[in-house]
Amino acid sequence: ETPDLDAIIRKLICEEVYASGSRHLLFCRFKPVSMLLEAFVDARCAPLLETCVGPIVADVTVAPVPHFLPGRARSSSLTSAELARNDDSADSQLEASVLSWSLRLLDTVTLSAHLVPAAVVGLFVHLRATMAKQYPDQPALHVAPVVVVLLLRYLVRAVADPAGYGLIDARPSPGQTRVLRAVARKFRAFITWFLWRSNPSLDDLLQPSFEAITSFFSAISLPSGPLPETPRLD
Repeated sequence: ETPDLDAIIRKLICEEVYASGSRHLLFCRFKPVSMLLEAFVDARCAPLLETCVGPIVADVTVAPVPHFLPGRARSSSLTSAELARNDDSADSQLEASVLSWSLRLLDTVTLSAHLVPAAVVGLFVHLRATMAKQYPDQPALHVAPVVVVLLLRYLVRAVADPAGYGLIDARPSPGQTRVLRAVARKFRAFITWFLWRSNPSLDDLLQPSFEAITSFFSAISLPSGPLPETPRLD
């Protein structure tokens, strides 16, 4: 009997975790197990993408981006001091907009565990449990591959390239693309903070959301019953 894709990925997960010489090399982007996991998520999580990323992309692509992006055409009648003030104002408005969209994306994600299909949850439960067995004293590491696969390599990429993920028909303008990439970078910084607390400047902003994002990842990667045995493919 030919093993199904789920069984193949579970076996590859075990091989990756138990055979890797360094935790820093686990689930690197171009490893077969990583590419299979990402393809599995991409094929099954469209409702999550549309709910979480779709509204952000829609807002950005209808916002009057040229009016608050630095580098727009300038009036020759403005003095250098006035131009500098306008640039500062544009920078501040852009930063505030990016922060607002990034926080909205984070809030939507924390409420969307029900949109992660059971088949994906099953793989994430297996992945987290395998990491916990191999690295019992490093709890942040247990969920790290789940975070990377679902958020950093799926949702974040979709924010930066919504046309490539089918969220919009036409590619956004250069100005809109810059904003979307800024939102993607900010959201990536948020998720990195949740994993490693590596940026103390985000503590006050994100601490109120810590329990919600932790609950989201618990819902999609902790078992609700006994774990099934790892399938044998030999």
